[in-house]
Amino acid sequence: MGTPAVMNYFPVTISVHDETETRGEMAALLQKVLLTDVVFDFQLLTGGKTNRVYVATSTSSTSSDGPRPCLVRLFGQGSEGFLDRDRGLAVAHALSQQGLGPAVHARFANGTVEEFVPSRTLEPNDISRPEVQARIAATLARFHTANVAGPSPPEGFHAREINRLAGLLVDRGKRPGGGSCSDMGEVDPLLRSLIDLVAPVLALTRTLGTAADMVLCHNDLLAGNILECAAPREGLLFIDFEFTEYGHKYLDIGNHFTKYTGYTSDWSKYPSPEAQVNFLAAYGVERGSEAMASALRGCHVGSLASLLLWALWAMAQAQSHDAATYAAGGGFNMRAYAMSQLGNLRAQLGLYRATYGPIEP
Repeated sequence: MGTPAVMNYFPVTISVHDETETRGEMAALLQKVLLTDVVFDFQLLTGGKTNRVYVATSTSSTSSDGPRPCLVRLFGQGSEGFLDRDRGLAVAHALSQQGLGPAVHARFANGTVEEFVPSRTLEPNDISRPEVQARIAATLARFHTANVAGPSPPEGFHAREINRLAGLLVDRGKRPGGGSCSDMGEVDPLLRSLIDLVAPVLALTRTLGTAADMVLCHNDLLAGNILECAAPREGLLFIDFEFTEYGHKYLDIGNHFTKYTGYTSDWSKYPSPEAQVNFLAAYGVERGSEAMASALRGCHVGSLASLLLWALWAMAQAQSHDAATYAAGGGFNMRAYAMSQLGNLRAQLGLYRATYGPIEP
């Protein structure tokens, strides 16, 4: 893909194998990006599933007009096959112009230089508090009004990605020990169980609302992607738009609800029916209305689509590593995560059928 035209591009690749080398190369890059000769210090903020993020501050100047702190984001190795980086950066730029995200100052071969927003990243315990949930809902309602140019999948993000990942995984045909398979009968049993649920889950996504309900969705709104901003900005701010695309608004909210369960997929932390109603009321849905009943069903469908999507994503991530690290996914046990998602998906499909009746193909 080409380089986005919305920001400065520097043909530099930062080393990620030696920390000292990484920091030296980032410092040299920032001097070019910010047109300065000051010395920078770096603090690692996250070493997540797909990125490493550093905050860079000047150590050689105390002048108030010196360079402000900024973020350097290094893209995770091997993640290009799962993320449209150019699309994500174009979205981030558009959202920053609408006051809905940090500015992106520059792009380089394997990362970005971004605005540093003085803030605190929310923790999983934070988003379990009713007052925080209400603020997230109000912020998400505003986010869903954003306008970002460019193509969007007619079927929405979830359906497209579920189909894409399912096809990718079957085509690869890898088992935990490596090797290939000639038909579904030889596919990893965990993958086969997930593939069997693609049709019923996608059938449910097709029962949701009209084109008017298609909005710009974050699609990965976990606690770590929400900032509590300090003065002068203040309020909540969403970050990390690598999965942000148009889709159905209740799929996005249902996806957010699943994030309460964390990487351990602890379903006891999933929002209660009362908490879901409160969230949707803060989002703008009238309590006790037919619209609320429809929204609750839509969020249930969203949680099902999310569980399947991220289980398939975890399997794809695991398969991107060699056989020796397949189970661990290079440090995080992607296979165990996919298995826990599958267990929750089966349970929530059963609850859906008990509540709303059989799923029509």
